Formats: sequence, structure tokens, C-alpha cells
Amino acid sequence: MKHYRARSSPLQELWERACSRFLRRIVASKLAPTKNSDLPVRWFAPTLLLSLAFLLGGCASFETSVDRGRSLRDVQRFFVLSNPTDNRALDQQIARAFKARGRTVEIGPLTMMPDDTQAVVAYLDHWAWDFGEHLVYLQITVRDPLTPQPYASVTFSTRVSLREQTAVTVNRLVGTLLEK
Repeated sequence: MKHYRARSSPLQELWERACSRFLRRIVASKLAPTKNSDLPVRWFAPTLLLSLAFLLGGCASFETSVDRGRSLRDVQRFFVLSNPTDNRALDQQIARAFKARGRTVEIGPLTMMPDDTQAVVAYLDHWAWDFGEHLVYLQITVRDPLTPQPYASVTFSTRVSLREQTAVTVNRLVGTLLEK
């Protein structure tokens, strides 16, 4: 099974370079206490900035895996399994993302799957509350209609909410999945 990691955005790369430069300066600086040292004052600003960087500098990861010899490029008819505990209509958003790419999609419980389905799509989501609910984990898996084992999956995870619309994240995941 091959694993692909999506490239980070230029803004995220810039942020990571700035943080690493800042940390190198802190480590390289001579902060050894002297007899008349103002060590607590000298450490306040770097500690505050470092704390803010860890709290606000959440990064998201997108990971895709597809079994060797498999591809979703030729698959045209998908069936998205409905999740009875989903109150956010993620199944509808996933279906819209597939339809936007010219695929035929049906939604519902497994018992309603059409006979001509080529791939079954399932998803698992986790949300966090930070003055509003935000998606922090979404895994979309694809399997053959006759087997329970998925042959392709794409996963989005983050520690800090990105404040990104769920539809944007879903579109990015489906696009990444269909490219492989």
C-alpha cells in the first residue's frame, strides 16, 4: 500500500521556517544567568511567542493510500453509505464532490445500493468544539461492493481547527482520492 503525503501550503512552509529560525536563535543565544541577571524578563517574550506558536500553529495533514494496482480514475458509479449519527450531512457533501467531478453517485444505507455500483464510499468523522463545531478528522474509504476491505482511503486530521468550510475540505479529499 503506497502512502502519499500532500504538500503543505506556501504559507504553512513560511510559518514552519520562521518558527524553526526562532527556535534556533533561542537555543544559540547566550542566556546563561549572570550575577545581575534579568533572566525572567529575558525569557518572558520568547516563552510567550513559543507558547502562542504551539497553540495557534496547528497543522493539517492529508494522507492518501491506494492499494497497488488499483485506481479510482476509471470508476464512474459510487455509492456513499449514510451514517445514521451524522447530523452535518457529510454524505451529501461527499456525493456533491464526486458529482462535481463527473461521477454518478447514490446515497443511502447499504440495503439501498444499486446493482451497478462500482465502489462503495464510507466515512468516519470527528468534530471539536471551539466556540463552534469544527471538523478535526475525516477519513473517506473506498471499497468494492462485494468486499468489506477498503482498497483506497484519504484522511484529513488536524489538532487545531482550520476554520475552513467543511465542503472545501471534503472537495480537497475527494479530489486527492480520485487523482490516485
